[in-house]
Amino acid sequence: MSEASVILCPYCGSRQKVGLTCEACGGRFDIASLQATQNDMGAWFVRDSRRPHFVGYSTNAIAAAIRAGELGRDAIVRGPTTRQLWTIARRAAGIAHHFGRCYACQCPVTSEDGLCSACGAQPPECDDRNFLGLPVTQAVPEPIAVRDPVGALEDGFVVDSGIYFVRTTPIVPPRVVEVRVQAPDIEGAPASIAPARAIGAELRVAGLSRTRTPQRDAASAAPSFAAPSPATPASSSPIERSLAMRVRSLERVNRILLLTTVLAFIVGLVLAAAFVVQRDARGKELAQMRRETLAEVEAEFARGQPITQPIPQPIPRPDVPETP
Repeated sequence: MSEASVILCPYCGSRQKVGLTCEACGGRFDIASLQATQNDMGAWFVRDSRRPHFVGYSTNAIAAAIRAGELGRDAIVRGPTTRQLWTIARRAAGIAHHFGRCYACQCPVTSEDGLCSACGAQPPECDDRNFLGLPVTQAVPEPIAVRDPVGALEDGFVVDSGIYFVRTTPIVPPRVVEVRVQAPDIEGAPASIAPARAIGAELRVAGLSRTRTPQRDAASAAPSFAAPSPATPASSSPIERSLAMRVRSLERVNRILLLTTVLAFIVGLVLAAAFVVQRDARGKELAQMRRETLAEVEAEFARGQPITQPIPQPIPRPDVPETP
């Protein structure tokens, strides 16, 4: 075996000197680490600027990272239920309930069942590691010149805590039907015919018909992702139902606030009118009391005797004769 001076990291694709660990992502190159990483691989990806080219995670690996506190609810992820578009973890169906939140309305839920008692949304099961959740290809309409960028975002995005995240509907992964065939011992039948009879018997027991064509089986097994016809209204998604519930709740709150404002305005007008009336009555009462007090003082002065000073008399002197 020739000596190699460069190794390509199987996890992030970085080229570096030969060693035991990757200098970019920190992954180990031993057989056990390779197998353990492959066991945890899946269709979920976490945006990490330190390891931008790292492998994807399985649903179990994501749940374990959440329980260990290594992945927060505001982390940026993409996976099968987000149609491989980046969004925040608490809004991603399939992993949001591990944070104790409903992915549709953000109400508290339990991590065991994941069923939301507020909007009824239940995250789909995404245990298939090979299912990416990508929709079927559709015709792209011609772009329209939009002057208002905020209005253009309302069709494909939803606002939550001041952040626009993409509006997606989780795609149900296709069911994998596994049919096990066991050839029984059939006496008197050639070896080439016995397995065929056994396969037909097993298919009848499993409820499958031998006359079904492969095209029909594929059409019935794979989920239908075709867009609904214009005449048939599309069923609302849990996110749309939760948004409608929040809109109705906000409308009720607005009506209550409007009614409270009107009642407070009416009460203020009544109190202001009562204050003016009471002030006028008090002013009239004080004026009447002043008039009565002045009248009593004037009457008291009118009944009293006038105060006069006596005329002074001359003092007689003994040496001065009195005049007759």
